[in-house]
Amino acid sequence: MIEQLPNIIILNIIKSVDNNVDLICLLLTCKRLYYNIRQQYSGTLQFRHIRYLLEYHQPNEWLIKSIKTFNLQSFKSLFNNALSNQILVSDNKNKQSFNSHLVNNNNDNNNLTIPPPDNISLTIYLSTKLDDIIAPSTTTSIDINSQVNTPLPSTLLQGIDNLRHLSISTEYTSAERICKLPDTLKSFTIYYDKPSCVEGGDVFPLGLETLSLSSNFEPITLNSLGLGKLKSLKSLDIAPVIITESLPLFLSSPSSSSPSSSYFLPISLTSLYIVFECTVPSNFFQSLVSLESITMRLTCSEIMIMIAEPPWPWISPTSIFSIPLNCFHVNYPTSL
Repeated sequence: MIEQLPNIIILNIIKSVDNNVDLICLLLTCKRLYYNIRQQYSGTLQFRHIRYLLEYHQPNEWLIKSIKTFNLQSFKSLFNNALSNQILVSDNKNKQSFNSHLVNNNNDNNNLTIPPPDNISLTIYLSTKLDDIIAPSTTTSIDINSQVNTPLPSTLLQGIDNLRHLSISTEYTSAERICKLPDTLKSFTIYYDKPSCVEGGDVFPLGLETLSLSSNFEPITLNSLGLGKLKSLKSLDIAPVIITESLPLFLSSPSSSSPSSSYFLPISLTSLYIVFECTVPSNFFQSLVSLESITMRLTCSEIMIMIAEPPWPWISPTSIFSIPLNCFHVNYPTSL
């Protein structure tokens, strides 16, 4: 009876199965159906939650051994399809390249027998420059784990239709401002040496939702970043920062027309991790009324914080905290 259902419905049923064991059981109960569908839709059927790279971008040794050991027979195409959108370009002997043939010649799809898969995740481990890397047009995520000593080449991002995530997790040492980031970007992470690479007020796409800026060298000037413009930003991880502009000591409300923390940070933030290397302005957090969690570290020799009309009821107005510590760590509850 199931064979009488339209193929599109059957495909939706198969794609809704999230567990690989359940998926195999379903397909084994309908061998003829699976055989017929596989002939026409072999490129769309795949296993779930299979990653070539694990946390910290380490190769999945279990997966590599499984590919060499087990005979998947009729399910091999599902296995291959699950990995088809994962690319690793590497010259590291401990991290063997994977699907790297899709890089550099892929934007001209006429040269490919099969168009590049959707939602490509590209990871780069190279000791050389990135100038020769051209990402596939269907790339949605790029993770760069190479030390970047020269400006990030704009050619790496050109021709990508819908890049959502970009991460430079190994030291970015170039002092030049980073190239224009795609407007489609939702998540951006960079570990930098010189803060000038992201300063200027117009570096980040306005639709950004998650941002992480970190360095072990030089603090970044918070008011030089233009973060207040990022009205969609939900999560911010930034360290260390200094503030070179003062704010009014008291504000009547978060909607006040006077400058407030929204001048530095958007009121849309729900999660904030921040490290200060300066005195924290008294009303810095006042307008961040959407915050659900905050982690703050203070690295000055002595910090004076005065809270006036705080958005958190468990802190009394005009409370004063003097913290003569070299390092202080605060975890606020999620029910601020």
